[in-house]
Amino acid sequence: MRAYPEEIRKVRVDGQSLTIPQVVAVARNPAVKILCPPPRLNALKKMHLRVIQKCEEAFDFYTHTPDDEKRGVLMREKSIYGVTTGFGAMKKTYLKSLKDAEALQKQLVISHAAGVGEKFTIEEVRALMLIRMNTLMSGKCGVRPEVVERLQKMLQMGIHPEIPSQGSVGASGDLAPLSHLALAFIGEGEARVQGKVYAGRALQKKFKSLGLEPTFSLQVKEGLALVNGTAVMTAIAALTCYDAERLLQYADLSGAMTLEATLGSTRPFDELAEKTFATGGQKESARRVRHLIRGSQLVNRKEAVHDVYSIRCIPQVHGTVREALRFARFLVEKELNAISDDPIFFTEEEIRQHPPIDGWLTRLHFEVGNFHGQMVSLTMDTLGIALTTLGAISERRIQLLLDKNFNEGLPPNLIHNPEGLYSGLMLAQYTAASLVSENKILAHPASVDSIPTSAGMEDYVSMGTISARKARKILENVEHILAIELLCASQALSFRTGELDWKPPDPGAGKTMGQAGQGTTTALKAIRKVLPPLIADRRLDEDIHKIRQWMLSTPLTSFLGPSSRRKRQKL
Repeated sequence: MRAYPEEIRKVRVDGQSLTIPQVVAVARNPAVKILCPPPRLNALKKMHLRVIQKCEEAFDFYTHTPDDEKRGVLMREKSIYGVTTGFGAMKKTYLKSLKDAEALQKQLVISHAAGVGEKFTIEEVRALMLIRMNTLMSGKCGVRPEVVERLQKMLQMGIHPEIPSQGSVGASGDLAPLSHLALAFIGEGEARVQGKVYAGRALQKKFKSLGLEPTFSLQVKEGLALVNGTAVMTAIAALTCYDAERLLQYADLSGAMTLEATLGSTRPFDELAEKTFATGGQKESARRVRHLIRGSQLVNRKEAVHDVYSIRCIPQVHGTVREALRFARFLVEKELNAISDDPIFFTEEEIRQHPPIDGWLTRLHFEVGNFHGQMVSLTMDTLGIALTTLGAISERRIQLLLDKNFNEGLPPNLIHNPEGLYSGLMLAQYTAASLVSENKILAHPASVDSIPTSAGMEDYVSMGTISARKARKILENVEHILAIELLCASQALSFRTGELDWKPPDPGAGKTMGQAGQGTTTALKAIRKVLPPLIADRRLDEDIHKIRQWMLSTPLTSFLGPSSRRKRQKL
């Protein structure tokens, strides 16, 4: 189970104050209570009634205005895209009645459910449901309170729509995957409940048994409001940002352990050197390593004047990744509370206070591009590239630990092997190298790509969901890479601290040993509780898995040193 902020027990969804930790808490802890403020629900109700009124005015205009006048400017003033008209290339097709407008919303959901591929995980589905709720609670989407309340109930009851992960081009939002959400929402799709997938009538029966209406009839604008936004890409982005923050701290830990195991110099991390660093991220990385190795008897013990770049440049590389994460988190939290929909609606008072350029004071709706995922797309490409570098520098440190020419007298492949029978941790580096290479391919940006859709009406799209999915996969690969470095570094420190005995590979060479730092010693003891040192060959996939699971579940404050006990900076 991945970590989540356990202190969050309630989340207030008001359309403007959702945070990444709140999204993670709801995604990973079904016990978190979701609250919808009554004043916001009342605002939704009032706006929906105004939308219906404007629809009826449009239908009356279509019916009673001669065709030659319909082609004039008034047609544009009265029409509401996707509500009284068709979608995309059908935007000049006008509906005749409220009944047709409601039928259009259901047909939209059915026709746009075109996703393929593996299903999103339950935590990803929960995150995107919460984010879509938050957008609807803005009061600008024109839906009834009942829409939000049904999403709220589905989350609290553990009803998770089955949503394919592929099919979104990131504008208009995440149409295909969100349509699968909407299908389950109205009782006509598939959803996972208590570990079992229900579809169609079976799902409706399950809804009824849980006290939920078996089906839900969409009114004007509601189908469009459910499917037309960036909730999917933003959900993946929020989870990735949260997990990347934890991962960065483990990167500092693995780097610190490798620094000690290779008897490296502390000067690159010194407080005086820190004054010359360019960014706060670099300073934070140096500070964490310095705290972790406090009291170490292993550092500064070799003859070389300085270390290789993968050790010496930890502050610069890890610190720059920190800055990229800070950038990503800032923009993703902005997107969490953006009104990602089209069209959006304003009250008469808001229109009077800010008269539109076109002068149409009775036109309450604006066709905007808020559904476009370019911000998330570019942000997640940036984070994916940053995480790729984090994995790449870790792999170089892994090789450093295993190579007898660079590991300062430790056994080759970190295994005492007098009979020549054992391969030790050699293949762990192969796996890390494979993951680094895969990440280099995944790091190619999706945000620079675009394929026009909807007969050219949607002529520039973001590919934001692809960017988010790639960054998520890169993160998972780097988790494995860092797990491998921790596996190798803990083995190396077991030799250095005397937990394991060995003979230096070069005859006559001495063994450099000593106590590790306070933080790294605490971490080593914690690792040894889940994984013993390697004495003879064994399956390394199981070792890597155990270390990764330890990383995902261990409280960071248990070994990160004094800086972690201070109020943590918000990235």
